[in-house]
Amino acid sequence: MTTGSSRSPHTGDNEGAREDTAVMVRRTRRDPRHDILFEPVTIGPKVLRNRFYQVPHCSGLGDVKPFSQAEHRAVKAEGGWAAVSTEYAPVSPESDESPWISARLWDAEDAANLGLMAEQAHEFDSLAAIELHHSGAHCYGGESRTWPLAPSQLASDLNVHIVPKAMERSDIERVKTEWVRAARAARDVGFDIVYVYGGHSYLPMQFLSPYYNHRDDAYGGSFANRARFWLELLEEVRAAVGDDCAIACRVAVAALGPAGVELDEALVVQHGASSGIEDSRVLHHPDRGHNSVHRATLPYRGGSSLRRVLEHLNSLEVG
Repeated sequence: MTTGSSRSPHTGDNEGAREDTAVMVRRTRRDPRHDILFEPVTIGPKVLRNRFYQVPHCSGLGDVKPFSQAEHRAVKAEGGWAAVSTEYAPVSPESDESPWISARLWDAEDAANLGLMAEQAHEFDSLAAIELHHSGAHCYGGESRTWPLAPSQLASDLNVHIVPKAMERSDIERVKTEWVRAARAARDVGFDIVYVYGGHSYLPMQFLSPYYNHRDDAYGGSFANRARFWLELLEEVRAAVGDDCAIACRVAVAALGPAGVELDEALVVQHGASSGIEDSRVLHHPDRGHNSVHRATLPYRGGSSLRRVLEHLNSLEVG
């Protein structure tokens, strides 16, 4: 029988196998410069076993196909990733993006479905992250039929025929409460990392951006006021789950147009809240998407009062 090998079917096979193994080892030997990628790193109360972090990305599975979602992320955990994350997870019916499939976290049933993913990630000693999210002005509301909310009544520049309601103070407080509820639910079903997500010009970034935010109250106008919603949200989520979960924050640090914020303002946000950033180098993932050419995932630690952070932001020049 022809096997494609010139080795003898007897003792020569063992010698040939050893030679093949030696070649394979030489080819796969790690460059010492990459050793740091395999070292553990602490983020808040959690420890990643290495620096390989699967950032949030859509799978088309969401909470609709929870077993497939769990298996999809588990394959990566088994392959060695220290953390695996869901796609975007709307925190309430008001953040509904149906008909697009998301890992929504509206109620206990959603939490139970997503908890399967956390369980399977833990089987391979990986951490499970969830991308808690609210798309604000871009919400379709295809299932919930709720009215979209945004800092100001400005039509979505992403989805046609969507004009949001300008959020009243009661809306702001309700969204923060819903985000905290979702964070607690995620923690309770096993998630280790929860996001206060702002990439892709979603709600926290809409408050930060003067393109979306035309308010003249405590949440608009000055740079510090525009940062207030995001910082308050970080503080409230941290107070709720910070002893049990790491808190991550994704920021668009350069816009491809008028929406979002430019690089100089984004750097001021990072600098102004520097006491709340564990290490901006640890989870650094450049990619591309609408309204941003570069994003960074930052683990949020807190530790400085919101008032002091806002005062510091006011003291810095932008531009």
